[in-house]
Amino acid sequence: MRKALGGAVLLLALTVSAYAGEIPNPAPTPPQQIVAEETTADGEIPNPRPEEEASTAAVLTFLESVLALF
Repeated sequence: MRKALGGAVLLLALTVSAYAGEIPNPAPTPPQQIVAEETTADGEIPNPRPEEEASTAAVLTFLESVLALF
């Protein structure tokens, strides 16, 4: 009797989760498209932050100096 009761409890535990219902999964909303401020005919991409170029150049110069030491 104990095995039958254990089997029934196991069967009940497995089937209850199957009958729990359908979980709704709506389609995700697509991300907003970024509209380009300017379009160029020659294919160049405008750089909105020119200060990054100066900091990048400074970092590269520093790395070249450090690498020249070795």
